[in-house]
Amino acid sequence: MIYVVGSGVIGLSIAYELIANGYQTEILRVNKSGESTPAAAGMLAPLLEFKPYEKKLLEMMIESNQKWKNFSEKIYKDSKIKSEYQRNSSLLLGNNEDDLKQMEFKLKKLKFLNIEFDQLSRKETLNLEPNLSRYVHGSYLIKNQDQINPIRLLSSLEKAFQSRGGKIHNDVFVKKIEIDNQTVNVLTDKKKFTCKKLILATGSWSRSILKDSFNINIPVRPVKGVTLELSEKEKKNNYKYNLWFKKIYVAPRINGNLIAGATEDDVGFETEVTLNDMFFLIKNIWEAIPLGENYNFLNFRSGLRPTTFDGYPLIGILNKASKNIICAFGHYRHGILLAPETANLVLNLVKNKKIHFDFLSPNRF
Repeated sequence: MIYVVGSGVIGLSIAYELIANGYQTEILRVNKSGESTPAAAGMLAPLLEFKPYEKKLLEMMIESNQKWKNFSEKIYKDSKIKSEYQRNSSLLLGNNEDDLKQMEFKLKKLKFLNIEFDQLSRKETLNLEPNLSRYVHGSYLIKNQDQINPIRLLSSLEKAFQSRGGKIHNDVFVKKIEIDNQTVNVLTDKKKFTCKKLILATGSWSRSILKDSFNINIPVRPVKGVTLELSEKEKKNNYKYNLWFKKIYVAPRINGNLIAGATEDDVGFETEVTLNDMFFLIKNIWEAIPLGENYNFLNFRSGLRPTTFDGYPLIGILNKASKNIICAFGHYRHGILLAPETANLVLNLVKNKKIHFDFLSPNRF
C-alpha cells in the first residue's frame, strides 16, 4: 500500500500515475484553507514563467509541458471530465516602446534554448487579437505556451483516480508520521494509516508535519497568490491567446471567461483576499483590456504557493527520516506545469530508479 498525503494537483497526479501503473494507492485528503491549485491560472508556459535563478529547473519545466497533452488525454479517458487543456500560444504585450524593450531583454536571455519568437507590430498584434486595447504598441508571439483549467483538472484527476479503484480518505488531520522498521505509520485524528511507502504532497503545510514528526526543518513557506475571474456575457470568446502584460497575465478559458493573476504576498498562512489584492488586479486588467459591459465579475480566489528558499521543489526520498518517505512539494508557481513530470519522477522513485534531477532532493537542506 502507498499513501499519498495531499490532494492538490501534485498529490492527485502522483496518486493517479501510481495506480495507473499497478500500485495500490490511497489518498489522505488534508483539507486546509488556502490550497494553491484552485487559485491558479493554469498557465503552461515554461519560457515565460521561469526566473533566471531557476535555470536548472527550466529543462524539467519544458519536459513537463511536453507531457501535458498525453497526460490530459489519459486522465480524460478514465474520468470523462475534460480538463480544458489548450494547445495555444502566448502574446507578450507592450503599451509603449519601453515595455517592448524589457520583454526583448528577457527573451534574449532564452537564446541559449534556440527559442523562436516573433516580434509583431501594433497592426499585426490587433489582427491576432482585435479586442485588445487601442493603446497596444506591439507584442512578441511565443508558440506552445499553453494552459489548462485547474479546477476542471482537479475534478478530472480525482474521478480518474477513483475509476482505477483508488480511495480517498476525506478530512484527515495528520498529527505525526512514525517509522516502525520498514513500515510507515501516519497518525491522524481519526485512525492510524499504515503503509510501505508514503508520498508527502502537502504543499506549504509539509514543513510542520516533518518538524513535528522527525524534527526535520525543511525551509518551505507559503506565498499568497490571488486570481480574478470574469465571465463573458455573450460568450463570444473575445480572446484566443494567453496574454502577458507588464504587471499581470490573463488566461482566456474555453467558455470565454477570463482569469487574471500575478499577485505574490509573503504573509504567512493568511488567505484572505484584501482590498489591495482586488485593486491591483482590477486596475491592471482594466488598463490592459477594454472590458466595457461585456464581462461580469465572478470571484476572487486565493491560494498559498509553497516555495523554498532556493526556488526549487523538493522531490525525492527523505533519507534523514526513512527511505520509504518521498517528498513532492515546494513547487511555488509551477505546480500545475510540473505535475506530469513530478508524477513521473515519483513513480521512478517508487520503482527504485534514480532520477536525473538531483538538485531537487530534499536532502540538500
